[in-house]
Amino acid sequence: MKLKALVSAAIGAALVSSVASAAELRLSHQWSTKDVRHKVAEIVANHVKDANVDLEIKIFPSKSLFKPKEQYKPLSRGQLDALNVLRLESLKHLYGPAKAKVGATKLVCGIGTGFNIAAAYPASKGVLVPPAEAGHVRLPVATPIQRELSDWITSERGFASVETVLAGNGLETLNRFFDPEHPRSASEVMQAAQDGQREARQVVTCFASVMGSYFGDLALAHLPLGGIYMIGGVSRAIAPYVTPENFGATFHDKGVFSDYMSEFPIFLVEDDFAALKGCLGYLQQSI
Repeated sequence: MKLKALVSAAIGAALVSSVASAAELRLSHQWSTKDVRHKVAEIVANHVKDANVDLEIKIFPSKSLFKPKEQYKPLSRGQLDALNVLRLESLKHLYGPAKAKVGATKLVCGIGTGFNIAAAYPASKGVLVPPAEAGHVRLPVATPIQRELSDWITSERGFASVETVLAGNGLETLNRFFDPEHPRSASEVMQAAQDGQREARQVVTCFASVMGSYFGDLALAHLPLGGIYMIGGVSRAIAPYVTPENFGATFHDKGVFSDYMSEFPIFLVEDDFAALKGCLGYLQQSI
């Protein structure tokens, strides 16, 4: 099971427990100690230690605490608990109403090396967070260019999934679609788009359009009136293009429910430590 999009913010799964007067956060991942993602986890742990905030991060590499499939529940719970403890300045409003409805369903959409979601449904005891593999459903074909793109990806790979576009590699895929003579990395695409390069602008516009179509589908499927929260490095890069023209047109293209789409607020989570704060918040509620 791939959890790339959410792992980009939490490096696997995290549990918390009380140790003496400090809190211990157990950070689990499936990679070896030589993997760059383990190195990033060590950097985070060292920063937390240096901050002297009565929190110790203990890393469990190579599936030593959880098997990969078992990581989803604590990971997604950490992400979603973070939404309740983050300060307002950690959230950047991107689209829709400026305020989310209190006590309503929330939806986290992670766009990084992959794509996935975590939905939090209010329940009698906290929230219900079901597992998901939302990056592996079929790519939307709501516009002629989306259908052409889907057909092109299908001819190459046999199946066009959401994650083939809504991820870092997806920017490179779109660049090959729009500008096959000039291969670019994801970061090069974003820089070229900022510089006004025509094909690169087509890439980010199409990315935002696909995102609008799929986020609209997710909004109607989950009804997250408590907000849609974007996380991950690609989310940050693409945020300036979440506009009524690029994103809104397809987000609202839902037939008789087009007007209802105005009820869903969309935010960007700008706090790099959101998942860790969510885990700490969960600990404070549990002891």
